[in-house]
Amino acid sequence: MDEKIIATFCLCDDLLKAMHHREDPQCQMNDAEIMTTALIASLCFRGNHESARLMLKQHHYIVVTSFFHDSLGLVKLSLSSYATALVSAFDQESLSCALFTISSIG
Repeated sequence: MDEKIIATFCLCDDLLKAMHHREDPQCQMNDAEIMTTALIASLCFRGNHESARLMLKQHHYIVVTSFFHDSLGLVKLSLSSYATALVSAFDQESLSCALFTISSIG
């Protein structure tokens, strides 16, 4: 699971940088961390954000704040377009799976 978490974060972070994404200066978690938490919840915890948040915090991957759910709502709108760009190199099944994952986020 370590490799999946690290790869997910790196892909999210690199994608946001490549798209010249600007962070909110008041954020307590950067958007790559928010995206990683949401995607790990979908991939490993059947969409349970709280379980993913606790695991990532306990294992010191990400310092997930109590403001995660508020931040997720702000990032969710952009996440769909980012995921579409991320999986554009993959087949249609991968794209459908990624979009389903995003649409299931809280």
